[in-house]
Parts: sequence; structure tokens; C-alpha cells
Amino acid sequence: MTPVVALELASLLQDAALPRDVFQVVVGEGPAGAALLGAPIDKLVFTGSVGTGKRIASAAAERLLPVVLELGGKDPMLVLDDADVDVASSAAVWGAFVNAGQACLSVERCYVHHSLYEEFAKSCAEKTKQLRIGNGMDAHTDVGPMIRERQVRIVESHVEDARQRGARILAGGTRLPQLGPNYYAPTVLADVTHEMRIMREETFGPVLPIMACANDEDAVRMANDSEFGLAASVWTRDRSRGERLARHIHAGTVMVNDVISCFGISEA
Repeated sequence: MTPVVALELASLLQDAALPRDVFQVVVGEGPAGAALLGAPIDKLVFTGSVGTGKRIASAAAERLLPVVLELGGKDPMLVLDDADVDVASSAAVWGAFVNAGQACLSVERCYVHHSLYEEFAKSCAEKTKQLRIGNGMDAHTDVGPMIRERQVRIVESHVEDARQRGARILAGGTRLPQLGPNYYAPTVLADVTHEMRIMREETFGPVLPIMACANDEDAVRMANDSEFGLAASVWTRDRSRGERLARHIHAGTVMVNDVISCFGISEA
């Protein structure tokens, strides 16, 4: 979430005659958050990294301050052998690249049954290449810039690590300096493995890594092979099959044929 969203919300509430200062917005980075944590507040809700969340929880415990933490994710998407490739690939592209992949609920790992793997990867790459990249304030833009150059470097390092370890780059894989310092091309990777950082660490950027799986059990095993447990999705034409599989995935929220999640995550 960019500060503009909160600022616009504040403006709307003022227009609706909400008393001044009932809803306040303070824009800042680490020091602003630290000051808020030390203020005489009754509760704190934080969305961000696991590391920062741990520090907040520790500091809040000293005051017995109630906190709600929504932390990092490495959300898996499981595409079963009976899935609609066109529908699932569109969902993967949207889920991976909305907000330039800068959401803890972004699709960051994709496990596809081997019988659909090449078709699915090709479809994702083709759709990704059609995305319009530009100013995020432009309604016609599909993918905007990343929040800061430091995050671009993290994405670059993950993609380069994957490439050196044998991943195929089907789309993107480079910065877009002609657009600005914080633009990175929406990227689709194939032939990834769990030895790669792109499958182990939160990337938080516009990258969709796709890995083949042998069967349902294999897909669940790989989805659960992560320290993150935020959200996941299962894609199949058989909803009851998807729901059965979802019960075995270690995530706070598991969706069937959808990549839009809700709040309240047990393992985040």
C-alpha cells in the first residue's frame, strides 16, 4: 500500500464531515513507526516484514500492548492436472504482478502438474509480455514501479541466482531504466527448484517462478516446504477435490480457484 491510498482516504473522511484528527495519517519510514510504537496507544496493527514484526512483538510485550501482525508471505499456487490453463494462467499473472508484486499475498510460487507445465508456462509468458508497464497513477497501466531501488536490487539478485542455477527466463528478467530507476520488467521463470532463493525467500517483486510437480501429493509437499504460511490457492475443475487438497496446505487462508485473500492469518 502506498501512502497515497491512506492520504486519499483521509481526504474522503474529511469530506464526509468526520471530526478533524479522528483519523490521522503520518507518512514516514522506520523512525515514524518506532515513534508510534512508543506512543500511548491502545492497539497496533502492522503489515510488513517478519523481521520487523518480531521486533514490534517484542517491544509490545514489554507494555502488554495488543498487536495484530500481518507479515511476509511466499504464497504458493497449485495447478492440478484438470485445471483450466487459460483461467489459471490469467490468475497467476494477475496474482504475481498486481501492485508490481509488492504484496504479501502475491503469488510467489507456482506448482503445475507436469502434464500442463509447458502449456501453462507458455501461456503465462505470453500474457506477461502483453502487460502495460508505466506510471502507476495511469489507469491504463498494468504494472507500475517498485517502491524503492533497494527492493529492485533484491529482485535482481533472486532472478540472477535462479538463472545461474538453471532457471529459464520466459519473460522479463531485466530492469527498465528507460522508465525510471525503480522499474523491473514482469518476469516469468521456468525450471526453478527449491535450491533457488526465488523459491525460498520472499521476493516481493514482479516475478512468477513456475515449477513442475508429479501429482497432488507432490504439489502439497512442495507448497508446505516453506517457513511462510500466509495464503495459498488450488486450481482445479473439481471443486471438492480442491477443497480436500486445501485442508492439507499449511497456510492461514487457502482458496480454490481464486487468488484474492482475506485478513487474519494464523501463521503469518
